[in-house]
Amino acid sequence: MKILVFLERSDVRGGIEIFAERHADKLRTEGHEVVISDRLDQGDWDEIIVHKCSDVERLEKFPPEKTTYYVHDHEPICPRGYAYTPFRCNCSRPGGIWPCIFCAPACRNYRAALGRVFSQRRRIRAMSRFCKIVVISEFMKSRLVANGIPSDQISVEPPTIRFNACDDGTTGVPQSDLLYVGQLIRGKGVHLLLEAMARAKTPRTLDIVGTGNMEGELKALASRLGLGGRVHFRGFQPNPQDWMRCANCVVVPSFWQEPYGLVAAEAVALGRKVVAFAVGGLPEACQGKATLVPPGDIEALARAIEVPHEETGTVKAFVFVDALGWKQVEKYGFLKDLLPNRRSIEMQFGYSCTAIPTILTGERPAVHGHLAFYDWAPEKSPFKAMRFLAPLLRPRGFWRRGRVRNQLSKLVKRLYGFTGYFQLYGVPVERLPKLDYCEKTDLFVPGGLAPVKNLADVWSSQGMRYHISNWRLSEAENFRKASELFRKGAVDRAFVYSAAFDALQHDNVGRDEVLRPKVDAYAKTIRGLYDALVEGGRPFELTVFSDHGMTPLRGTVDAPAALAGTGLRWGEDYASAIDSTMARFWWLKPGSEDKVREAFKGFAGHWLGEDEMRRHGLWREDRKFGDAIFLAEAGIQFCPSDMGVKPLNGMHGFDPTDEDSLACWLSTVPVPDGVHRVCDYFREMVRR
Repeated sequence: MKILVFLERSDVRGGIEIFAERHADKLRTEGHEVVISDRLDQGDWDEIIVHKCSDVERLEKFPPEKTTYYVHDHEPICPRGYAYTPFRCNCSRPGGIWPCIFCAPACRNYRAALGRVFSQRRRIRAMSRFCKIVVISEFMKSRLVANGIPSDQISVEPPTIRFNACDDGTTGVPQSDLLYVGQLIRGKGVHLLLEAMARAKTPRTLDIVGTGNMEGELKALASRLGLGGRVHFRGFQPNPQDWMRCANCVVVPSFWQEPYGLVAAEAVALGRKVVAFAVGGLPEACQGKATLVPPGDIEALARAIEVPHEETGTVKAFVFVDALGWKQVEKYGFLKDLLPNRRSIEMQFGYSCTAIPTILTGERPAVHGHLAFYDWAPEKSPFKAMRFLAPLLRPRGFWRRGRVRNQLSKLVKRLYGFTGYFQLYGVPVERLPKLDYCEKTDLFVPGGLAPVKNLADVWSSQGMRYHISNWRLSEAENFRKASELFRKGAVDRAFVYSAAFDALQHDNVGRDEVLRPKVDAYAKTIRGLYDALVEGGRPFELTVFSDHGMTPLRGTVDAPAALAGTGLRWGEDYASAIDSTMARFWWLKPGSEDKVREAFKGFAGHWLGEDEMRRHGLWREDRKFGDAIFLAEAGIQFCPSDMGVKPLNGMHGFDPTDEDSLACWLSTVPVPDGVHRVCDYFREMVRR
């Protein structure tokens, strides 16, 4: 085949250019005719591989059916190229005119950056045409998907690690205790490493290999912290891998979102101990063989460098299957031979948006602050600007359609930079400026539920080599990734998340012909995880658990109609958040409570008292979750509600003790005595 490897400037020799040259050499060894060029009109090509092209007009000229586009960094989706704002914080927002336009003036060539801002969506559309897009990490794949590129067009191909020749230790390189290799610029976090050294109880020495514009500032900082005799600036070194071979521990303190992290990957491949911040693609580059700490957490970094990581004994793998209720487990005899130790579990009052924070922290809603997605909070609402947009969204019927709301949700999430799960559902747009949304950030990453410590925070502080599934990926991808790590024996702890069964049950609760094949597929997949753990060669424990079951629909009640009959005005007399199974109220004027309670008298359900709220972990003095909560009877749904205009065939969120609501805990080892409720899971997951 005749293959063009396209580089914007083939006369420049940097990291991308070296990668492209190696790629071309590999293709030539496979018998292909390969040309590296910055021109498209030099021949009739069978395949075109683009490694760098900043010009959108040129990008649009590549034939989509022949073109493979390699994304090496953030430049295609970020005008600054770093996904790092001038305010020294990481950016997870999709590219676009807003808010990227505010970053452009901080760029060295702000005119060019401004041009990239206005051409950003055009660039994404051009890239989306190509038959294949290749990225270097799952993290970068998730960034492209967030920018609107279909997941099935994107392949992940981590960089090939190449080592220079080694003369068995006679290189003349001194033995390092701690080693940093890389540029001396702010995003690389060397200043944080120096701060951590000053706080660490165990005195360590550090060799710094590299140069950059912060070198003078870092030398002054080392002196000011009293580290002058323990920190050695070695400057540029032609063979940094020789330094890695002679290091006790390689530290990668980058707090910007590294697309991959080649230094970390090389150090791991060389068998070095590695400590790194869990940000961007670094966790993947470390392959579960490093101590990862929350990004920017100097105290955690100090603890991590005090004692080098030592392998813990037993691997503990936890598989979370959303909505796999106790009734389904018993009915289908799910994995009874493989996981014989089992117990029914009382679910956490609320929904998945309540249960997941509870599972990840061991705390209940009163502490972690997540009960339902929307709360009355006019002073704290992030949607205040929506008051200007809401009057334009006419006719209202069009904007209530499911597909339209879904697209509007994506737009709002992009505009506000939310990194967690976000959906408008059926919430009236004109009410948003008075409401707060609880899941603005990714709950699963370090710091995701701050100030409450989550699973990633604790496993990091324990020095565990851990893996937590990326909820944005398909369950097949997450199971595959976990299997790879188990086979390598590369993790001490794993949290594997699967959410597809929840949606299936909402539509098909009670339909064995639909649910049984899915349950059987889960059984086959989890047996595969078990086999992978065996292959990994380390002792292990495998546990499967869920958050709740599913209750079939028995009937509906029309809360909006009842409230309309009271003559009360939303936002003036009272406020409400009406979910599928519970209605929460805030009383804004005297007398509104009596009218609402009277309107609800005929509904199947009850008002929660303070004792019941405390028992379910909902009671808060600030009334964040409402002044009053009405819970529907099991099987009864509010319809219409803020969740939608149609009832679901199955729903959860009823009384936690209802038999259809019960969750499950299934394990290869005896169920601990203290595990009876969903909030008990966390204690077992972080037990050493």
